[in-house]
Amino acid sequence: MTLFPHWQPTCKSIKVLRDWSSYNRGAASSVNVSIDSRTSEAAASEARAIPQFDFETVHFHSGARDSSGFVANVGGSVSALDWLPSATDRGNFLAVGTHPHDEPTHRVGVPMAGKGAVQIWCTPNVDTAANRFDEQMFSPSSVSMEMALLNARGGVWDVRWCPSALASDSSASGASALPRLGLLALALGDGTVQVLAVPDPRALKQALAAGTLVHEGDAAEGSTTQALGVLLEPVFTGRVGGVNDKTALPWTLAWDPRPPHNRLMAACQDGSVAVWLLDKPRNDCAELAEAYPVHCFMADSLPLRQAQWAPATLGNSSFNVVVTCGHAGNIKFWDLRDAHQPLFHYPITRGYFLSMRWCPHSKALFLTCDDHKVRVIHLMGMHGLLPLRLSRDHSPGSHSAVAPRPILRHCLLIAHQISGPHCMLAPPVTSPARVVQ
Repeated sequence: MTLFPHWQPTCKSIKVLRDWSSYNRGAASSVNVSIDSRTSEAAASEARAIPQFDFETVHFHSGARDSSGFVANVGGSVSALDWLPSATDRGNFLAVGTHPHDEPTHRVGVPMAGKGAVQIWCTPNVDTAANRFDEQMFSPSSVSMEMALLNARGGVWDVRWCPSALASDSSASGASALPRLGLLALALGDGTVQVLAVPDPRALKQALAAGTLVHEGDAAEGSTTQALGVLLEPVFTGRVGGVNDKTALPWTLAWDPRPPHNRLMAACQDGSVAVWLLDKPRNDCAELAEAYPVHCFMADSLPLRQAQWAPATLGNSSFNVVVTCGHAGNIKFWDLRDAHQPLFHYPITRGYFLSMRWCPHSKALFLTCDDHKVRVIHLMGMHGLLPLRLSRDHSPGSHSAVAPRPILRHCLLIAHQISGPHCMLAPPVTSPARVVQ
């Protein structure tokens, strides 16, 4: 059974631009990256020039095992990325959101304007037993940027695929319908949240070749990228506050991990949390109207960096429980049915939180902080969902995100294994853009 079967990409809702360079503002044509290549014989550091939207393969040796990966130039400061939850016959798809390269700062709480793009990359499948990409598939054409999802809403703060494999639909009902790669939620710079029904790039190219879909505009002079520039009509658009509310800007998003995945949550830059019901009945002329949250409450006095749903592994009692963290240095557990007071509050004495993820198939919550530490909370019991034990801090170095799969950062891919093969730590890369408050 396909999730949200009425959210299907069609040729009528898609525009493919020949020249989308205006959506790729100020991006450098190439980036010089110093890469430490460690083999079983020696360790060496070399500088490589990586063209825009291109990549370099790297090989590492750690102990008795060899690893491989890739370094990609995505053309700007990375603000968001997320893996499509299910691999395809072609490999894994990765959504990468970038801020405009020509803007030196991105101020918290201030809406952004202008054009931007979310890149969709395809990478080879991973040999999990050998902790490396499939070497037979790792050819110069095995990693590629397939398409750019264009927008005119000030760039993107976060991207999140619907976590269910049922969001992908290889069938297409209707003459103009296209197979759906997945459902992608975006937190955009102007304060809106959108959900896109992303078409399969291969089906998109087949439609262009067959003439059922045509390019618009003229080709860009001197352009070498084969990626498609695509404008999609959103299947859902939400906003936290009124049009004049300039502070309630969504920063990060989280889909409900439980079927039918019909709740979408945003952590906002004013300290609030918003939850939308995606299958809520809409009024007349609803398709283009902006939806407002069914839940909205203040979780902290400073910007929130992350809000996460309690995982389904915690049982039915956690259906309405969410966890927040952010610049105030507080971890708070909330019950959406009564969000006047948190269920549990754990502050840190110094610094603030950057990101938060649940470790798959466990009851551990991993949080990264600006003091270069990873904090781990274990839920020892289900009564009240209170974290009864805080583990020792892990300090492998500077980092900004925790995720259950290897993380790609702007021009660098490094993952430090900290707690089993499913929990990876990715350090950031210095970029010309920085977040200021």
